[in-house]
Amino acid sequence: MMIMAIAVGMGIAGLLLFKLALNTFYAPARGAVGEHRVRRIIDKAGAIALHDFYLADDRGITQIDHAVLTSQGILLLETKNFSGKIYAQGRNGAWVRYVGGKKTIIPNPVHQNFRHLHALRSVVGGEIPILDLVVLAGGRFPKNQPEKVVPIDDLRNHLLSMGTRVAQDDPLHVAWNQLVGHVRQDRRTKEQHLEELQRKHGNVTPKWLGWTLLFFAIVLLVTALLLLVKV
Repeated sequence: MMIMAIAVGMGIAGLLLFKLALNTFYAPARGAVGEHRVRRIIDKAGAIALHDFYLADDRGITQIDHAVLTSQGILLLETKNFSGKIYAQGRNGAWVRYVGGKKTIIPNPVHQNFRHLHALRSVVGGEIPILDLVVLAGGRFPKNQPEKVVPIDDLRNHLLSMGTRVAQDDPLHVAWNQLVGHVRQDRRTKEQHLEELQRKHGNVTPKWLGWTLLFFAIVLLVTALLLLVKV
């Protein structure tokens, strides 16, 4: 009986750790899926683009999901893969999400692009048009969808309406080449960005923690199973 009690306890602990491990992976994985879908749509539209890159600014390092070269200017895209119904609190207020009756306050993603715009402006100068959108890869606004927000199903047509062909000697293309020269995508820059987020928000879960939790969860579950077999 003692061995069985120990096995059951280890099994429960393993399941709890397994759930915690999955939670650390869920949000990043969902975000990556949304960004991948947006990337495929941009490629199918035949646009020149940059994905998941970093720029240095006066505050440190900022990460940009997508930048697209269009006939109307350089378009910055911030991808959000939410779920449930979303409502905006006023024109510039936070967003409210409802999933299964649970209410969650979300910082307005449109504001997230302000820093991206500033960083890009410092690279290409003030004469080049810079536009920005938030792409909803998941979730929806039942009513009053804010400006600068586009559902992912409408993204391709939106890009095509803006035009995706820009001549090499066009000032937009020249500015784009300047941007490419400032892009950073190395591992050290990514680590620096995560460190800045940790200092600012204090709630960025390191990837190693998820893997550590998963490892111990598997150890506990396997050990519990072996003990039960011996009973």
